[in-house]
Amino acid sequence: MNLIRHLNEDLLAEANRKDFTQLAIALALGNGSPTRSAEAAGRLGASPRVIELCRKAVSGTLNQASPGWGDALAADYGALANSFLESLGSVGAYDRILADAISLPAHARIVVNVTAASGAKTDEGAVKVHTQLDIDSNLLASRKAVCEVVISDELARLSGPLGIAFIENELRKGVSAATDADLIAVITTGLSPLTAGGSLLEDLATALAALSSDSRSRFYALLSSANLKAAATAQTAAGEALYPGLNASTGGVLQGVQILPADAAGDDLVVLDANQVVMTPGSIAISSSGEANVSLTAQSTAATSLWQLNLRAVRAERFYGAKAARASAVAVVADVDYSGE
Repeated sequence: MNLIRHLNEDLLAEANRKDFTQLAIALALGNGSPTRSAEAAGRLGASPRVIELCRKAVSGTLNQASPGWGDALAADYGALANSFLESLGSVGAYDRILADAISLPAHARIVVNVTAASGAKTDEGAVKVHTQLDIDSNLLASRKAVCEVVISDELARLSGPLGIAFIENELRKGVSAATDADLIAVITTGLSPLTAGGSLLEDLATALAALSSDSRSRFYALLSSANLKAAATAQTAAGEALYPGLNASTGGVLQGVQILPADAAGDDLVVLDANQVVMTPGSIAISSSGEANVSLTAQSTAATSLWQLNLRAVRAERFYGAKAARASAVAVVADVDYSGE
């Protein structure tokens, strides 16, 4: 029964993600018109709820607070958006760490003890020892990660199962990459980098020694794909895997630390205790355009007209929050290179 239930849940999540992507494509084809978007959704073979979401949508960015939907349609969109967000755990470091992080809503005020309380034994008549607590208070600010996927008009209009899966996958990868990059920037700001040693294991030990921890700690390490591949394929003198628990694609576990690929780490090794990092899954909004001027390459600032080239831009904006509860929750080892291990 449990297997059947899990299969049904997986099928429902897959259907929700497909609907989310078809909604984004239909909006792109509608060029801001709810009627045209609904007609495009019908031509794509979208579900009735996607057509209804398009028909009652108000031009602009769509989210659960979009006017004109009412509670029922807002709940439908919420189900689609949540399924998309939950799928990010298979491609991004942020959503893997989220499961072990402190979960709070955005804009919540965080109050933590920077120094922990401790007890002491005192003899009768002796001076009693007191602990001074240093309280830090911060606001979990709302942050935004943006991904835009530019597709041809033909791909948008003729999107079958393979086209929908392609666009969905590109949106997932783009949102995850943007979120991971922002997470690393937020939690490492102001930290003094540690000096790299000669191996991944040595650098992990250096980073862990710099972190505060307790029995509830859950450690994660973020590595670029290049450094992860080098460490995962490193061999001993006998020709055996130096780190047999590492996978060149997905990472793995080394000495109880979950290693995750994150290209935004660059040449650094970022190690954190998820139990001391505040994160929120947040929400996601979609919008589109067929008339904007955009830069199609990261190296160029020249604007290209989508309308002139018959292109459509599908935008996904993720709103979330992330912050290290204390400075000792994160450590950075700079300029690591594991190609020589």
